[in-house]
Amino acid sequence: MDEYRKNNLDKAIELLKENKLYLYVGAGVSCRVGIPGWKDLLQEFADEYKQRAGHSPERAKEIKRFAEESNLELFEVMKNDTQGQIVLIDVLKRHFAVDRCDSVHRELLGLPFAGVITTNYDRCFESACGKYRIRQELLDQRWFCFPEYDGRAINMDKVFDGNKFLLHMHGCFFHGGNFEVENIILAPSQYYKFYGREEMKMILETLAQEHVLFLGTSFTDKYFLDSIRELRKPKNENERANTREWFKFCDKGEDCFQIRDEEDFVMHHIHYEGPNDGFADAVREIGNAVDLRKRGVRVYVDPRNINSREDIR
Repeated sequence: MDEYRKNNLDKAIELLKENKLYLYVGAGVSCRVGIPGWKDLLQEFADEYKQRAGHSPERAKEIKRFAEESNLELFEVMKNDTQGQIVLIDVLKRHFAVDRCDSVHRELLGLPFAGVITTNYDRCFESACGKYRIRQELLDQRWFCFPEYDGRAINMDKVFDGNKFLLHMHGCFFHGGNFEVENIILAPSQYYKFYGREEMKMILETLAQEHVLFLGTSFTDKYFLDSIRELRKPKNENERANTREWFKFCDKGEDCFQIRDEEDFVMHHIHYEGPNDGFADAVREIGNAVDLRKRGVRVYVDPRNINSREDIR
């Protein structure tokens, strides 16, 4: 292991042991269970919308361009069109209506993060809670979703009260058993609406001001990045820049952070090193470094197999 990687990994692990590290999960983690990545999903929306709606050549060309450019205006068009709304719901149901997870989701929930924040609409983490009592308690008592669900506004004071939580910050496919397109942040008008809300500001302030490990995200969400940039800037020339540290697992050679160094971000890259699956190897590496017995978890029977560890509570 090279020295740069070891130092970054050691920093992240020490913060994790002290319950000072938050986990931010993007779509890359859900791809493990067959849910398409963001670009593929957007292309699927566009293809199905073109096929069903019978658009004029000009509109079909525009929709194709939106998909190629990963332009969220595609969802604005669909959200304001009856046929587009049907396609939105059908495609979302196709990929997110089924509960599914894998060992990485289960393992991440078992690690002592201060909180887990995800932009994913799926219920992979919820599925991962099912077999384990301690994680089921997290789902029953410490599960939050923004935007609001069942007409209830989220109480952010309860989220950031010092206890571990699971938070969907861009909505979740099921909201108390119901589903509303308006409660999934997809279109630019929804970003403008919800990113201006006090609840979202508190979520973003936490991410900007705390230590965070990023997993499965490519940092292409301009709304998120613009908001974080603003929050991390010193408010005046006498104020020091935010010194909280961010960590990101990424493939070797990947240009894994797209924010310039001069913008006061401290981002530590930790490249995958395992011989198998990058995510699983990374999670296993962190888990091995944490005192597992304190969490009621049996240490590996086979250190090469992440599934060989089991929760004994």
